[in-house]
Amino acid sequence: MNLSWWRVGGAVFGAIGLALLPYVLPQFWIFFVAQIMVWIILAQSFNLLFGYTGLLSLGQSAYFTLGAYGLALLLRHAELGLPLLLIGGVLAGLIGAAIIGYLAVRVQGHGFIIVTAVPTVLLILLGQDQSWLTGGDNGINLTPPKLFGLYSFFKPLTSYYVVLPFFLLMMIFIAWLIRTPLGQAFRLVRENEERASILGYNVLRLKYIAFVIAGGIAGLAGALDALITAYVVPNSASWTISADAIIWTLVGGAGTLLGPIVGTALLLLLREFLSDIWAYGYPLLLGITLLLIVRFAPNGIIGELKSWTSS
Repeated sequence: MNLSWWRVGGAVFGAIGLALLPYVLPQFWIFFVAQIMVWIILAQSFNLLFGYTGLLSLGQSAYFTLGAYGLALLLRHAELGLPLLLIGGVLAGLIGAAIIGYLAVRVQGHGFIIVTAVPTVLLILLGQDQSWLTGGDNGINLTPPKLFGLYSFFKPLTSYYVVLPFFLLMMIFIAWLIRTPLGQAFRLVRENEERASILGYNVLRLKYIAFVIAGGIAGLAGALDALITAYVVPNSASWTISADAIIWTLVGGAGTLLGPIVGTALLLLLREFLSDIWAYGYPLLLGITLLLIVRFAPNGIIGELKSWTSS
């Protein structure tokens, strides 16, 4: 059996395992795993930009927040089914990324990082100023529709089984995308922009496409988060949430499909276990973990495992 079949088999086994996981978990952990899947989607949006295209963005939390408010406002002002609500959140992230990306991809180096961080500040300020729309610092409490008219989103099991298929579809989409000619072009841009340009690729256009797609993925994460938590707030646009996605991705391994999954799950579980027994334990261990990753595993956990197995 070749490697691709092993990957397919592992993916199917993982999907079945996730589908059965709620039957062995307490209620709290069912909801917690659903939240982990949402945050993995956000981390994957950063991974598409940085890991596969070489663009270090501090602004993914902005499109996460746009996705959350896209779903929230549609839920409050329109009678739409769940798929259309989530599509609205994705479109909000896509549109926001399309606007900001048009300017951001034309800036190089540190300027790009600064431009991507600006929307996070603007969204928070705008959200506080336009409280009639956003709820200001208090945010908006939502009443999600019942799934099929029967199952409440306030039950962890419902939230879990709503997030799971979109999480799996997102993973399938990214796995497919990075293997297409477009995905290969993204990697070429990451490795050497000059060579990509010489070979006839429009580097600016490729960066822009990656930026917009990543914005849509972050919008999906925000929409799902709003749906299962029944709450949205402008402060979710804070650049610190983008920084979390960066850390999760780097620890797990940027430029790998499994890296954001491993990094996000590992660090969120670590934070949860330490929160009740050692208030300052997580920041301290996070700092130590980052130092160890930089020193001994600069490619992240999955990146280093891949290098060991291929050598």
